[in-house]
Parts: sequence; structure tokens; C-alpha cells
Amino acid sequence: MDWTASWTNAGSAARHPYLQSQTLKGHAAWDSEFYVSIALHGYEDPAMRAASPESTPDAEVAGAKKSHPTWVSLNHAFFPGYPFAMGLIARPLASAGSIRSTRRTWAG
Repeated sequence: MDWTASWTNAGSAARHPYLQSQTLKGHAAWDSEFYVSIALHGYEDPAMRAASPESTPDAEVAGAKKSHPTWVSLNHAFFPGYPFAMGLIARPLASAGSIRSTRRTWAG
């Protein structure tokens, strides 16, 4: 595929804001960042990529949601069940001090 070179090179990890931690870096990839984003900040997370309504196969498809607030977040491609389950598991672990608590804006 023509996109593989730019999405799998050494610098490609920089565009994945939720896969930067040492814990996730070696164990998560591809769709993981979308599920983490939805679980933490909901479908309209400004840190995630969004698609232009005028996108075509030959044009730039995505940019940061915070830079393009009217574009459609790529998070909308994912069903809420898995992120919701992540939140259910994370709450008791966070209150027990096992994981760092983060503010969730998605009420599922």
C-alpha cells in the first residue's frame, strides 16, 4: 500500500499521542490509540486525528481535531463497548492506586 512507508517508519510513532508511554509503546498499536482516546476523552478528543469532509483518496485525509474542529473525528469509526469496559475496569484500579486516575468525559 502507498501509505505503509509513511506510517511504519522510525518517526511514525510521534503521531500517536496515546501510545507514547513506556507501558503502551511496546504493547499497543493500530486501533489501540483510538480505544484509549475514547475511554479517556470521548469521541471528540481534540488530540486525535479527524477527517476532512472533502477528503478524497488523493488528498490529505486527516489532521488534528484541535486544528480542524469541524472535521469528523476518526474516533467515530469505533463502537463504544470496548472503551466503556476499559473505563469500568480502570475506575476500581484507579481508586485502589494501581493505575493513575484520569478524567473521563465520555459517560457511555
